Amino acid sequence: MINILEQQATNLIKHLRGIGLKVNTTKTQAIFFNTKDEITLTIDCTEIDTKPTAKFLGLTFDKHSNYRKHIQNLSNKASKNLYLLRSLSHGGMQTPFIVKKIIYRNLVEASLTYEQEIYHLTRKSITKKLDQIQSAALRCLTGACRGTSNAALQVATNIEPLEVRRKGAMLKY
Repeated sequence: MINILEQQATNLIKHLRGIGLKVNTTKTQAIFFNTKDEITLTIDCTEIDTKPTAKFLGLTFDKHSNYRKHIQNLSNKASKNLYLLRSLSHGGMQTPFIVKKIIYRNLVEASLTYEQEIYHLTRKSITKKLDQIQSAALRCLTGACRGTSNAALQVATNIEPLEVRRKGAMLKY
């Protein structure tokens, strides 16, 4: 099976070169899903790195197909952006609500919802971290205390829950 894959990939590279496109096989990565075997892949006389995760257009694929690493990366990015929102909400700064909401939409929410069409393929326990970051961001927007319900925060900010956005995105997809 690997020999067929290697041959087909080599043929593809030759075809791409034939139409004037350059393929850099030294930057090429491979990921084999749902396998425990260590597989060596050679394409066009170059050994291809096989890794448990691979990033493509901002989406991190992992060999278990659960998107845990992708969501973890998004959580980290959104948390950093949340820090900016918090700094505008504390320390005596009187940043208008509309400005904070724009920052939330463009930095925090954009990170939380990137490639959300695929999140239905993973467990809720994995996406829960994204929901927690949204709750923290909504508290920053409103100045509400930690015990305030998410539903109240969503009504006060007119921002829908991430779960609703994920379902809508999946249906559109």
